[in-house]
Amino acid sequence: MTFDKNDCFIETAKRITSSLDLETALWRCLQYLETVIPLTGISLALFERNFAEDLDNLLLTPPEHGFVSLNTATKWEESMLTGNGTLGALVIGHPANERIILSHEKLFMPEYLPTKAPDLASNLETFRQMVLEGKGEEASELAVKLGEEVGIEGMIWTNPLIPACQIEIETMDQGEILNYARSVDYETGEAITVWQTDQGTFKRSIFTSRLDNVTVLKVSSVSGSPLHMRMRLAQLSGGEAEPVEDEEEESAPEELIEKVSTNLDAGGRLTYQTQFRKKWEGSLKGYVKNSIYSSLILVS
Repeated sequence: MTFDKNDCFIETAKRITSSLDLETALWRCLQYLETVIPLTGISLALFERNFAEDLDNLLLTPPEHGFVSLNTATKWEESMLTGNGTLGALVIGHPANERIILSHEKLFMPEYLPTKAPDLASNLETFRQMVLEGKGEEASELAVKLGEEVGIEGMIWTNPLIPACQIEIETMDQGEILNYARSVDYETGEAITVWQTDQGTFKRSIFTSRLDNVTVLKVSSVSGSPLHMRMRLAQLSGGEAEPVEDEEEESAPEELIEKVSTNLDAGGRLTYQTQFRKKWEGSLKGYVKNSIYSSLILVS
């Protein structure tokens, strides 16, 4: 398909303005964009009209490339993002009760029994010839037959990618929030949350290093006021995401997770450990989360 950026802009603009109902307009826009770029979702952010008036009182320096918001996230989809392609973090950005959800690219929960891959490579020329002759349905039937020969019956579902755990930070002396801002610098990947109360100005910054492959969190008092907070590593609650209707019935967490444990050693190191109940040969058996370096150790 030939891609013309002007045609794409015009078609997108027509669809996004095709309805006063935002959900309908976004859906029409998504349907078109899926045909020209790899895309699975689309969202619309609304910014305050008086944002410019608040720049004089802004508690942080806006990044040259990034975004700034004066509102906390109300759901995980509105979180700030940082990561290096392997490790990632969703940062809610709440001053009093912060949640930072950590993830790893290889952290797939072993829910479904692994199967042997069918030998498609040796039949590649056959597939190509069938497609060129317009026999697409026959090619599909051949692929299914090859799958059945190695024990694949029906749909093979992908193991779910899951978050590792979340860092929960509770501010003990909460007070009234007088000023607030959060931002992400797209050049450095640093996510910053800064807020002001009658007790001082406080800041949390987090980024994930590509060179060292660690996630680093820093909590500081900009005004020099004492910091009183409580931190722990915890499992995400069951209601983090809205339920999605699907043909496949998902297993309950207790059916998949055998054990979750946390530990605080004498040196102040927090450790979070999960063991999976289903231990297939060659699959992930569990993982250990280390809070000192925010690294993740996968157990195979």
